[in-house]
Amino acid sequence: KPAHARRTSILMSAQQQQQQQPEEEEKKDEETIRAEREEEERKKLEEENKKKGKARVGLRPDGTVRVGDSLGTAISIMAKEKKSRVFVVNSHFAPVGVITVADICRLVLSECEKEVAKMAEAERLAMEEERTKKEEDDKQRELADREAREAQNKQRIEARAGKNRVE
Repeated sequence: KPAHARRTSILMSAQQQQQQQPEEEEKKDEETIRAEREEEERKKLEEENKKKGKARVGLRPDGTVRVGDSLGTAISIMAKEKKSRVFVVNSHFAPVGVITVADICRLVLSECEKEVAKMAEAERLAMEEERTKKEEDDKQRELADREAREAQNKQRIEARAGKNRVE
């Protein structure tokens, strides 16, 4: 191929790749994109720090979690590294907080207390419903007993009236 034809095909190929690149990125899930961005960010920071003579400053240190990570992630890191706390860092790996075992225990205890309170309330409502049903049943029985007594009294009165007529 002549040189200009090769250049044209290379340019066309590059343009096609640029058009396909956004389509491919859309297909990637958000987590993959986030991971790639973090990796790019980490590489940039590493390059900047190498230029400044600070080889590992700014990189996510061990024993840290990022803002937005799950509590399970924090617990896993604590268990794996046998630590009683993890530091929470932002996207620039600057510390913004700490999660301790005591914090997790308080959270778990709080959730347990909420569940116990829900269970106690459900039990109270069930007992109240049972008491109300028993009261209604007692009233029904009382009414049925009264009606039965009234029917017996009526029969006795009619029986006496019939006896008095015969005599």
